Amino acid sequence: ESERFLVVAAHQGDRLTVPVGSALGAKLGYQYVPTWNYDFRTVFESVGTGGITATSIRNQIKSAMEEYPAVCGVKATSTLEGSTAKIEATVQFQQAGNYKIACVLVENNIENKETYNTFNHVLRAAQTDMEGDAVTPAAPEERTFNFEATIGEDWSAENCAFVVYVFKEEANGKYIVNNGAECTVDGSVDYRYEL
Repeated sequence: ESERFLVVAAHQGDRLTVPVGSALGAKLGYQYVPTWNYDFRTVFESVGTGGITATSIRNQIKSAMEEYPAVCGVKATSTLEGSTAKIEATVQFQQAGNYKIACVLVENNIENKETYNTFNHVLRAAQTDMEGDAVTPAAPEERTFNFEATIGEDWSAENCAFVVYVFKEEANGKYIVNNGAECTVDGSVDYRYEL
């Protein structure tokens, strides 16, 4: 798993399903499990020919990085006060445009006692619409956003992280994820610039 990926697993139809994840699946037309979607572009369903393969994943990532280079950066700091997790996310917009920002909370290391496997990146809650809330910088600028989430009684705060991702409206009128960051609860992450 590369450090360059932000993974959010929205379970469908099991004990880890949350309404906001089901709603997103319905909106994006998910019909089968598993379904894979990179940068909110093309949806690939089921495993195998015409669906999710190592090749389709590689090709989708490669084309997204070539077609939609990052024009914003994200850094964040999180604090934990009792059962309330807070995050301050700062976005450096390098150009004017129509953007959307989204923030969700995920949890790792959730044990499945029936199958003895572990679930990671599980969507627990959303602090915005999962398809983002509008932001329209008129020029290059830095903007700060604050979000918070209540850690559920059966969740482990030290295994939780916020995922902040920013969409940019592209020439085809579609909003494509441009960049983002994952910040552990009570942790911080700085801007990352790829060489």
